Amino acid sequence: MRKILFSAIIIFMQIALFAQFPESFDGNVFPPAGWRVFDNDNGTEQSWRRSDPAYMGQQAAFIRWENVPDGQAEDWLVTPRFTPTQQAHILSFYEKDNYAIDYASVYTVRVSTASANNPADFVVLDQQNELDLGLSYKFHEVDLSDYIGQQIYIAFVMSNDDGDDWMIDEIHLAPCSRPQNMEILELFAEGAVFSWEDEQSNTWDIDIVESGQTPSGVPAFSSIQNPFTWTGGQALTHYDVYLRANCSANTKSNWFGPFSFYTACSNSSCDYKLVLADSYGDDWNGASIEVIQDGVSMGYFTQHEAGFGPYEYTVSLCDSMQFELVWHAGNWDSECIFSFRDDYDQEYFSFTAGNFPQNNAIFFTGKTDCSPVTCRFPTQLSTSEYTENGAKISWIEKDNATRWDIEFVAEGQEPSGIPTVNDIDQNPYIWTGGQSGTYYRAFIRSTCNDQDHSRWSQPTIFATRCNEAVGVFPYSQGFTSDYLLPICWISETRNQSTGMWQTTLDNYSEEPIVYCKHENDQQDVWLISPPLDFSGVNTELTLTFDWKMSYYWMVYPYDKGDLSVKISIDNGESWSPAIWTEKEAGFFESFEWKNARIDLTEFTGYPSVWIAFQYKAKDAATVYLDNFLIEDGSGGITSVIDNEKQKFMVFPNPFRDSFEMIFSSDQAASGKLNISDLNGDQSAIEIGNV
Repeated sequence: MRKILFSAIIIFMQIALFAQFPESFDGNVFPPAGWRVFDNDNGTEQSWRRSDPAYMGQQAAFIRWENVPDGQAEDWLVTPRFTPTQQAHILSFYEKDNYAIDYASVYTVRVSTASANNPADFVVLDQQNELDLGLSYKFHEVDLSDYIGQQIYIAFVMSNDDGDDWMIDEIHLAPCSRPQNMEILELFAEGAVFSWEDEQSNTWDIDIVESGQTPSGVPAFSSIQNPFTWTGGQALTHYDVYLRANCSANTKSNWFGPFSFYTACSNSSCDYKLVLADSYGDDWNGASIEVIQDGVSMGYFTQHEAGFGPYEYTVSLCDSMQFELVWHAGNWDSECIFSFRDDYDQEYFSFTAGNFPQNNAIFFTGKTDCSPVTCRFPTQLSTSEYTENGAKISWIEKDNATRWDIEFVAEGQEPSGIPTVNDIDQNPYIWTGGQSGTYYRAFIRSTCNDQDHSRWSQPTIFATRCNEAVGVFPYSQGFTSDYLLPICWISETRNQSTGMWQTTLDNYSEEPIVYCKHENDQQDVWLISPPLDFSGVNTELTLTFDWKMSYYWMVYPYDKGDLSVKISIDNGESWSPAIWTEKEAGFFESFEWKNARIDLTEFTGYPSVWIAFQYKAKDAATVYLDNFLIEDGSGGITSVIDNEKQKFMVFPNPFRDSFEMIFSSDQAASGKLNISDLNGDQSAIEIGNV
């Protein structure tokens, strides 16, 4: 009877010894029952406590960095006493720090067989530095097999001086180490062949779920061998793999995972190249490009290496499927240079330094084509010399072709693949078949032999000039266009720079503005207004606009560029000297909105006046404009009868809320007022109801 009672006491003691594990720190008391917290008396402001975020649950154990006058602060979190066994001797937990920079903190796991509160009794079992941790939780294991059968204390100790943090969660004891270093030996549409490293076990359990799903904890396949072939998937699908070792007949390791992968295409695939470079010569400073095909992320690509580049990365994409490129911003996006090409060195998209896309935006959409290429399409399409019915278009030929086809497509329409003009032998080519005030896309293909056509190039986009001058004032433009520029406004470059004026949302106010990004090379980029008819103006005439830029880069000390306002009275054949530059403002705060006012009275009486903003710079800074307004001395009231116009234009168009239109007549008002926007949508109002 005594022997049975003694055995029962031993069993109860073993249960008590393991009652502290697993520990998730989600209880109402910290430290948990039986745990201890102390420090080395050098830096006592910080101590172990609970905090979020946790790996699981609500809270994790947390110690914050501390700046001490001398030496190192040591903060100790000590477990209750327990006895490792053959079935529970692998200590595991999840951990993270909170800063990307290495501040030289040291993280140790220590063991004592004597006491829980005397640092001298502890020896270091495991040591890590900040580079071993990360900003998200990582799994970590420490082998306690040397202490099987002994009563021990485990201490988690962070040593630092103005260092980093340490967060610990989900502490467990397992009978053996989990598998490591899983890899794919072969990938196919329905699955993959997996292998891994594990020197302790002979069989394993595996679970495979679609990415983002929570595993059930019940393996899909038990007692598998290494390597393992799985064929239960679908093509081009994202899966997560979880794996655990069978330590013995009834014991299991912790789960390894998730190990994420994508199944292969159901048809053929081909490689595309992402060519990355950096104008400063370091790396991309956190910026990256995500490739997405059929809604599945195929990976993030960034320049990790320090250097100017170029550095080439390859992504395999399924044939005849749509894909997108997404920009994710870093710290110095203006230094990034990018080109997207196929295996035949055909360039589908590129941007130079300073012309990076908007954060988290899809900046290119395409469809893969894995068919062989014997004739490559032209690149670097550009337009200039815009007229009311066309423009001059030029390009770079890749394979010495001497004949080309061009398709011009009005914006909003899809290309048909049928040339607008075919078999031309001129580069550049002057096209005159368009309509005024219209956006067009131009696609070009080369003819290398009689019937050997290239694929169609990526488009260049341009707008024709308007054939009717604005003659009613005030005229305002808030640059509310969702696409490039408002119609009748033109951006053109006078050299080889690629950046153009375009609309965007202000970073702070989120109001529509127009801007020109800076590039590292020489820029000469013009923003030109619609033609303005001042022939009927016999009062004072003023132009006002808002602007902002960097004083540091554009004025002093570097003075790397200028923003100028110029006037043409002969339809752009010649331009006046600058009638305004940012230098006239004297000192100004960088990137704060300022207002400029220019007297245009000397230009009254001219029937076609163009106003241009010229950005001429090299490696300067981005410039921004908004609220372009021309006012005469009439007080802003336009009388239809006084001007004797059958048709007149109202700006801004489109407008957001409402505009006020005032007219007077000595006779009883009758008839209809027809209002038409620039898209051709019309409304008719009975004048008697106005």
